[in-house]
Amino acid sequence: MRKLLFLILALLPGGAFAADFNAASFKTALQENAANVAQPVLSEPRTPPAADAISDYMQRRAQQDGRISVLTDGNRIIFVGGRGQGKSAYTETYKYGDVVFLIAGLGDDWAKQEWDRYYAIGKWLAESGFRAVMNPVAMPADLRAAVQDERTKVIVWSGHGSKDGGFYDNKEDRMPADIFDNPGRNLKQLIFSTCYSANMPKVYRIPPGVDFHGWNGTTQTDDLFNYLLSKEWNPKSYGANTY
Repeated sequence: MRKLLFLILALLPGGAFAADFNAASFKTALQENAANVAQPVLSEPRTPPAADAISDYMQRRAQQDGRISVLTDGNRIIFVGGRGQGKSAYTETYKYGDVVFLIAGLGDDWAKQEWDRYYAIGKWLAESGFRAVMNPVAMPADLRAAVQDERTKVIVWSGHGSKDGGFYDNKEDRMPADIFDNPGRNLKQLIFSTCYSANMPKVYRIPPGVDFHGWNGTTQTDDLFNYLLSKEWNPKSYGANTY
């Protein structure tokens, strides 16, 4: 601590070592004193540039389309097709609730073709009595919030998985076993596009009464879109939300 104070005082106008100041020396002094001085810890930026680019692209698509609106809320991209605000307006416009898309593993690059397909699905949902919510940098708090939100009807997760059924967030940390605890009353389906996701029920507590769709072996986003665009997936079959 004394070394750090001495260095700071020396840098003041007229200080004996001001003329010989070396930035590397100052950084070294800070590092040496970090263990003894309470320092604020700055986390790495959570949102990669690609996430902002995706949000901008989705909004431009919606403006060109003119049939729905795409809003942003932090990392969330929200497809809305109705009017008004507030809970009563929500329940009238989105009687089937939310379909939440959580994407993990986004890097600095993003594929326009892939997000064109996400846009098409989000648009269809917004025009069909759902609200579509997408988050391209999903973390545990995002999944836990979606699970517990009473508006959530379906959760679609896309990311990396392991052979034992584990899956990983956007920072490639393994998700905790209790991530699906305390589900909202309207949650009806979990769709997990991760490698070996068919093994997830062996590792995670899937809520009773919630349908689970996963894949055996390795998988890719094409498999997810083939399922979502097939007649096999019909989220309306779960009926309207109840509150």
